[in-house]
Amino acid sequence: MTRLDHITSLPREVRLETAVLFADVDGFSPRGTARVTLSIGVTLVTPRENADSVVDRADTGMYAAKRDGRNQVVVVPTDDGET
Repeated sequence: MTRLDHITSLPREVRLETAVLFADVDGFSPRGTARVTLSIGVTLVTPRENADSVVDRADTGMYAAKRDGRNQVVVVPTDDGET
């Protein structure tokens, strides 16, 4: 088990349902007409890297989550493969 496995260990539906259930987007009720999706990119920060490289890696994960169907978490390893 890696250090970020706990983020993705809950069933996807439980994570997303909880996030969307309590969302209030632009004044719309979660049970109203707004459609909310959640795509997340997650990565670790290593002591030797700057914020830009960490954000770039997390963005890569977020766009992969969107591309692969949305409503998911994508874990992106560090340059040395750590997750």
